[in-house]
Amino acid sequence: MIGQQRLAYGQTVAVGPPKTAASRRTIALDRHAVRALRTRRRRQGAERRAAGERWQESGYVFTTADGAPLHPDFLTAGSVASCRTPACRLCGCMTCGTARPAWRTARGLI
Repeated sequence: MIGQQRLAYGQTVAVGPPKTAASRRTIALDRHAVRALRTRRRRQGAERRAAGERWQESGYVFTTADGAPLHPDFLTAGSVASCRTPACRLCGCMTCGTARPAWRTARGLI
């Protein structure tokens, strides 16, 4: 369920509801995206153990090495293009949680 968004105002980050009612929705994830998110969560567990007491429990899947949420500007088109996660690289989404564009799937681009 998309229930919040993170907005950057320079270095300040605010968390709030989606801009429109249509933005608040449940999205379907294919098996590749689910697998990628589960793999990331396992890696995050290792990061949590390595950080020890420095770990910040943010509730986010994509975080810094100490658990802090990433700045929204960190996930740019360039970082997505270099991502090794098929769910990001192939669909062009920004966070693995975004549904694939229907036109790409229909044309066999994914």
